[in-house]
Amino acid sequence: MIIYVHSYDIFDRGTTWGRHRGVTDLHHIILGTTDSVTDMVSRVIRVARNHGSIYTLIINAHGLVNEHGLPVGKVSLSDSDELSTTTATFMNRLAPYFSSPGNGLELHCCEVLGATEGWTMCSMLARNLGVDVYASSAVQRGVSPWYSSTPSDTWGRFEGLTYRFQPNGQYGNAEADLRARGLHE
Repeated sequence: MIIYVHSYDIFDRGTTWGRHRGVTDLHHIILGTTDSVTDMVSRVIRVARNHGSIYTLIINAHGLVNEHGLPVGKVSLSDSDELSTTTATFMNRLAPYFSSPGNGLELHCCEVLGATEGWTMCSMLARNLGVDVYASSAVQRGVSPWYSSTPSDTWGRFEGLTYRFQPNGQYGNAEADLRARGLHE
């Protein structure tokens, strides 16, 4: 099963990317303005239902920046909560729901790896969930609105420098692997 989790304020929320068209066991969860990480986890578990059922979990949200516009390595899930090194442990309940082998967790959020906290968070998630975690240090396009100067990515690729974090603590550049699977520009 493939599960997309979309922040309510993402333009392409609820959109199935081209690489998943035709997949029959696919679900979208759109978070509300006040949903927390624990709310998100509970909703994913309700959709997954059975242990070993999640092949890929995609979080489609904004990466957070500080008052100077610099990335802080956190993911904005709603107006009231974010995925960070502090809240990543709440995701641990999802570990038994991931299938092996599977693609793991994809963080399609701008500049998650633009700050040290993002690297630490991705390492924590990989170790605690027991799956590979993919994230990028670049701005992610997604399906851009018609009035945007940014070209759309309807396939659901990663843009820019992208890394894969493994449960064993290793991490490395994932661009060649993702490119071979059509998931990197």
